[in-house]
Amino acid sequence: MSNKIVRNERIKLTANFINALASGSVLVGLVTPLAGVALGTFAVRDAWNLVGFGLFGLVWALVLHSFARRILADLED
Repeated sequence: MSNKIVRNERIKLTANFINALASGSVLVGLVTPLAGVALGTFAVRDAWNLVGFGLFGLVWALVLHSFARRILADLED
């Protein structure tokens, strides 16, 4: 196999892994606190705690996703 093909596949796998981390961040930041509130295991003293967790997870996911897209820019034709 050509070195260019191998390099492109490694770049795609790396970007895919980082994008999977971004998906996990959305899950942890948004879904987990909401599930905790629904089940009564997440003590919500203030609604801002829930909003803060959600925003942090969403922003971190956007940062990771942007990083993954930047990695894909290194693909060769």
